[in-house]
Amino acid sequence: MLSKTRSITALAAAGALAVMTAGGAQAAAGWQQEPVPVPSGNIAALTAVAPHVTWAAGFEVTSTGGKTERLNPVVLSRDDRTGQGWQRVATPGDTVSSRANAISAHGLDDVWVVGDNDSGNPVVYGAPIFTEHWDGHAWKTASAPVPSDTLAASLLGVSTLNQHDAWAVGAVQRVDGNVSTGESMIEYWDGSSWQAVKLPVDPAAAYLSSISASGPNDVWAAGSLNQQMVILHFDGRTWSRVPNLPTAAGGSEFDTIAADGPNDVWAAGDSGTASGPLVEHFDGHRWTQVAAPGTGEIFAVTKTRSGTAFIGYTRNTGAPYGEAYDGRTWTDLNLPALGVFDSPYGAVADDGTLTVSGAYDTTDGAMHPLMVSRPYNY
Repeated sequence: MLSKTRSITALAAAGALAVMTAGGAQAAAGWQQEPVPVPSGNIAALTAVAPHVTWAAGFEVTSTGGKTERLNPVVLSRDDRTGQGWQRVATPGDTVSSRANAISAHGLDDVWVVGDNDSGNPVVYGAPIFTEHWDGHAWKTASAPVPSDTLAASLLGVSTLNQHDAWAVGAVQRVDGNVSTGESMIEYWDGSSWQAVKLPVDPAAAYLSSISASGPNDVWAAGSLNQQMVILHFDGRTWSRVPNLPTAAGGSEFDTIAADGPNDVWAAGDSGTASGPLVEHFDGHRWTQVAAPGTGEIFAVTKTRSGTAFIGYTRNTGAPYGEAYDGRTWTDLNLPALGVFDSPYGAVADDGTLTVSGAYDTTDGAMHPLMVSRPYNY
């Protein structure tokens, strides 16, 4: 399985696939490659902030000499009424050595961006995780706490309900002498600070990569537990593990979850040894596994006008994976391939436009930001 926290450059099948030019991307099924003001990096997440307004978050990779590279968080915005395309948003993260891994909005005055901690050089144990919030007037930073023996930590997903109610999930690497262990975590924003929340499962056996809240009493987190898919639910009082999920092949995991109300929740990822996409749906009563075509691993889910779009990459070829489902029929989105390995991580459908973001590799060995869009009627 490919965790979306890993660098796609480690998986690039260099020279195995032909590189498609930007012109080729524009010719592929109506998709347009959108310029972004990030020469090298990954646009990991997208969110609809308001009608016609979309924001994105990720990180920029810059060389500091030799083989040393620096990562900096990136926030972008696009208002499709202006015709100006993607613009970089100045935030406190511009000076931080970290990444932005996820973004979530509850309107133009309530946007969260979450990323990693900066353990420093020399290493500083227990460094908090960098997050930042836009209140409609100014950006403010907020540190998410981690245990004192933490070497590295990341928040991988965030969901915003209002300025006093937000959730995030991620992972920490803890060190005790020469022993290093990984743990998953859930953090809650109460309007003044991030607070760690106790998990209803063994944190050391869990890996949570996505969270989605449809209301204060309906929050979902997804990932894996002992290398098997897992979903956790918060009912307004306690977190609990969702029982009796439809089982998939060994090694399955969820990479994304999206709740559009308590009766419409999608979770998706990778079915492990079956080498295919894992898709499950909750209708308010039970979870059902939905057979999806292809051999892709799904990293993003977004609601469309008449269904749901699933975005990811195809394990066997390094090609992008995109399918739309209307409850009965799957439709291939024909996502364009931009490089020798394409990793779409983010997706949002807004005002009749489907936008997909991520990163891709070419034969130059660099990580290039991926941003493509097309009108849709599904």
